[in-house]
Amino acid sequence: METNHVAFERREIIDSHHGMLWEVPLEENLGFAYVQTLSMSAFSQLGTLVKILNYRSEQPFKGKSVDFFKNTDFLTSPVLGINPPPQRGENKWKKLGYLPILEEDLRSPEFKGGINYSLKLELHKVKWSVYFGIAACNYFDEEFTYNQVKHLSYFGFTNLRFIHHRITMEWMKYLDMDYESYTTSDSPAYINLDYQKEFVKYGVHYSEVPRAIRGRAMRS
Repeated sequence: METNHVAFERREIIDSHHGMLWEVPLEENLGFAYVQTLSMSAFSQLGTLVKILNYRSEQPFKGKSVDFFKNTDFLTSPVLGINPPPQRGENKWKKLGYLPILEEDLRSPEFKGGINYSLKLELHKVKWSVYFGIAACNYFDEEFTYNQVKHLSYFGFTNLRFIHHRITMEWMKYLDMDYESYTTSDSPAYINLDYQKEFVKYGVHYSEVPRAIRGRAMRS
């Protein structure tokens, strides 16, 4: 049977989190999400790319090999994070082992951001930029439509200590729950829920995105 992706068993040791599969506790009694982290230092850039797998469990992951996830697709476009994954405290992440790197992960992804960007504007009327270098904030001179970039991640960092709120809302959207009413007592200085909800709202299910354009803007 053909697998969902082309994976590479050989893993370059960029850092200990590159390619790691994690179990992340969710809010709203949703159990646990599963994510893979990729270090952007592999491309001499800043941050950590968090890829949310399209799998959720009511109970902690036990008694199964990481191989269980090898044919699991991703829920939505990756989220760009900053700071190490939390490994202490109530919302700590649990390491499960390394998941093979995909062919699409061997090159730096592109990110979207608006030229006249405002979340309050109708996104189809916004002119979009595509960024390709996080450290230098490089971007292409050409302008893009929303349809050309809607499957890309937003250019902006989320603190990994609080990214479980974003992951929770992504799952709430997938499960047809009211994520727009989601609240948290965490400081808004660390997570701006209004922006995070907009990012969720205008994201797309990754199963609908052909692998050939994942991490790449569509060009005419």
